[in-house]
Amino acid sequence: MPRVPASGERYAEAYYAGDRSELAVCLDEVADVIAATDSYAGLARFIEPLFDAARRGRTWDESTDIREKWRVPLH
Repeated sequence: MPRVPASGERYAEAYYAGDRSELAVCLDEVADVIAATDSYAGLARFIEPLFDAARRGRTWDESTDIREKWRVPLH
């Protein structure tokens, strides 16, 4: 990516503080930068559900092992 909109210190602090409202400020800009990459068109169907969930304020259990759902071998 040519630039990372969320790389500022304010967003790092918001991330570690769990401040979702502050992180949401840069979500659309991050999405725009990613959408402008050459590989986005082929991967959009996998990326957009994540952005959609974030825009709706959805959360998920980060302690869940995603390997089964993503069909990643456990060994």
